Amino acid sequence: MSRRNSPRTRSFCKDLSFALPHSIKINRGKMSLNDLHLISLQNKCDRVLIVSTAKGNPRSITFYYVDEKELIQINPRLYIVGVKLMFETLNVKRIKPSDIVICSSEELLQPAIILSKLLNCRVVSDADVKFLSNTISIVSLSSVEDGYYNISFTNSLGDIIGPTMRVKFI
Repeated sequence: MSRRNSPRTRSFCKDLSFALPHSIKINRGKMSLNDLHLISLQNKCDRVLIVSTAKGNPRSITFYYVDEKELIQINPRLYIVGVKLMFETLNVKRIKPSDIVICSSEELLQPAIILSKLLNCRVVSDADVKFLSNTISIVSLSSVEDGYYNISFTNSLGDIIGPTMRVKFI
């Protein structure tokens, strides 16, 4: 697989870096996982996300935990079926969030817990969202069909602050 990403994937990564608090975006290019590990240690990161590309679109996100010695892959990966970028959406706000939470209904609690482990954040109920600050990134998880989920990034006012994607855990 080529490490030269398409403009759409680069735009997706940029949108994702705006939606995730304290995140930095690095074009991997020819960097190995060891190089990424060193950069993540220098920047005091606790997670590394690698977005792969297929047919010009973002295809999957692989999550890594930053250990002192190496990057440790966290399963499952997110398989991206479709994505809607920020420039394709109306009423988008670009903010740099201070924190991140996952908002989910009771029926989707299990996938929300899996996503919270991947993103290293907490899960809150739908009722608790109105009490959050509008500088917090809220990851909304909704079910589309069997095994597929919509993930969107908003603030507590409902403003879109990141990409919307349809994913499957693999």
